[in-house]
Amino acid sequence: MPETDSTQTTELPDVRPAEGEYFYTSNTHIFPKDALLCFVCGEKVGNMFLCHYTSGIVQCMAAANRIVLMFRPRATYAVVHTDENSYVTVSACEKHKRNTKILCRLIEDGIITVGRVKEAVIAAISPEEFHELVATEARTIWDSKQVARRHANWCHAWEFLRQELGHIPSPTQHCERAHQLWLERKDTQAFEDWLIAEKKVGALYTVATK
Repeated sequence: MPETDSTQTTELPDVRPAEGEYFYTSNTHIFPKDALLCFVCGEKVGNMFLCHYTSGIVQCMAAANRIVLMFRPRATYAVVHTDENSYVTVSACEKHKRNTKILCRLIEDGIITVGRVKEAVIAAISPEEFHELVATEARTIWDSKQVARRHANWCHAWEFLRQELGHIPSPTQHCERAHQLWLERKDTQAFEDWLIAEKKVGALYTVATK
């Protein structure tokens, strides 16, 4: 469907929410000819098929222009179709695709504000979401280290028993001591994994204070 110039489109009555503008996410993505910038870091998003976009239907072209001002220059693109729907497309690079998801969640009520855009830029999430992400990451770290830790316990058990017994331990003794070491160390190791996970998640997200 051909595009129409904004000067040919009748503006709708200027009815706005108490704060911000109406923005209803849509599956229709409008891609500009020139590469857009990531709304988080400002870098060119590159190939449109490898990048991340969020498009929304807005009230009119005037509203679209006001929404564009909420983002960094050239991070958005607005166009009007002949059916008089106005769209704003927001772009993000691959490394900031999580910010796009956060933006969609923040505006799921159909309203976009400068504050919500800023929250999306800093990847602000609730304490509950942060805790869930850390728990998932900690479990991933734990799983990735289990084999190495069991092997370390096995080796340590061998050395401990040789020193204590003064001779080569039996397989049963070896297994029992290795299992004992696993039980003694698992809480400490789980806590270490949690701290590593908190650091990794904290580098990607900001915990919202409100």
